[in-house]
Amino acid sequence: EGAFKQRFHSNRVNRATQDSIDFLHGWQGIHSGQTTAIENSVIEILKHIGYDGGRITARNFDALNQKSYTISFDEPIKARESYPHPFAVFGTEIYSKGLEVIYLGANRRYENIAQVLGEMTVDRGTICLADVAMTLPERRSLAKIMKLTTNLKNVLVLDKVMALYLANFDEANRGKRMLQTVLPFSRVQPYTTGGVVAPEMFIGHSEELDQIRDMSGPVFVYGGRQLGKSALLRQVRNIEHNPRQLNYAFFIDLKNLNSDQTLKKIVYELSNAKLIGEVKTWQEFSFEMHKLLDGKLRGVYKPKKLLLLMDESDAFLSDKNSTQAIDILRELFVAFNGQFKFVLAGLHKVIRFEQNSSFGNLNHISVLPFKPADAMELLVKPMSYLGFRIVDESLISAIFSRTNYYPGSIQYYCKMLVDAVGNNYIKQKFDVAKNPPYILDDDYLKNMLGNREVQKE
Repeated sequence: EGAFKQRFHSNRVNRATQDSIDFLHGWQGIHSGQTTAIENSVIEILKHIGYDGGRITARNFDALNQKSYTISFDEPIKARESYPHPFAVFGTEIYSKGLEVIYLGANRRYENIAQVLGEMTVDRGTICLADVAMTLPERRSLAKIMKLTTNLKNVLVLDKVMALYLANFDEANRGKRMLQTVLPFSRVQPYTTGGVVAPEMFIGHSEELDQIRDMSGPVFVYGGRQLGKSALLRQVRNIEHNPRQLNYAFFIDLKNLNSDQTLKKIVYELSNAKLIGEVKTWQEFSFEMHKLLDGKLRGVYKPKKLLLLMDESDAFLSDKNSTQAIDILRELFVAFNGQFKFVLAGLHKVIRFEQNSSFGNLNHISVLPFKPADAMELLVKPMSYLGFRIVDESLISAIFSRTNYYPGSIQYYCKMLVDAVGNNYIKQKFDVAKNPPYILDDDYLKNMLGNREVQKE
């Protein structure tokens, strides 16, 4: 407590540390008890931990020594092309969901912090600014509660000790350092199974990504399941779609759709974006697209770039009417080279279609399992943020032998490893005197693999 106060009251502070002092002054204001000062300090603190441009859009709870706010952000043009950490809930998701910031005053104990936060269930990343100075044993005790309580997911707790520690870093690195320090004591799950891969968690396949983004590049993408085809197309969409710059990229799932159904889904996406009107046939679609790409549609700006990224396209390609549809897509691709591109991704039907048709000159991409370096990054980077430590590197080889370097399988395996922390607390394999960090050893893997659900998957 004394060290904290001394830090921002000292007259001997060097000018080079002004950023640190400003950050700590934010903490001074947040504990002032005055509503306006607290709100201004919340925005100031967020700015100094990497969340600049925030504004309070809702006051969700306001009482003595306890306040809760929703903070909203406008997405910068380049936000989705730079991911300093692999956690979407504290990254790109803040632009759609915002952040929840909870202030807790009055020198609470860690048990009370957990109780209050557990009663405030929100569907967005949450940062709790607590007027406490926790010891390491108290922080580890809080970590155990976090790992075992469902309602406490995606919550970061920053106390005065953490603030003083973070003040030692410059603003460019403070946010990353905060996550590296706080996440081991929190319950956050960056890995997914069968769902959409967050932009922050897209790792590897950089060559394939560049080829798909190349407006003159290959249009056929094929490979087995769990290899990351959908993630590739979604990542292209994440990076390229920017209507403010007249760049459009649409991810369209064609699973089990025939030619007519595919047309309806494409038109639905384009009309929702107010690019074209309703059309009924592929010929009408061709006519409308020509007007759009030529800049001749009244009230619609000419797109600089338009990509149709069509996933699960096997049923579409098997339809006898798909040849006419692809003739039209190919004609648009050639006529508006560099401005329009379509991509068809799928399993064996895609390569068979390409080999047995006149469209071979459109070229293809074969998506293969990860290279070892990419697999290593997907395994190690998020896990290191979460406080896992690998003491025996042979375990990494064991994990990759079980997952065959398939991105989807590695995601599933790592998700189970992270979820198993709570079970290890229950089984008393972790204790608050030592953990975190969490040692990933042979016993940990065997314990997880003993789970019947994991074996089945």
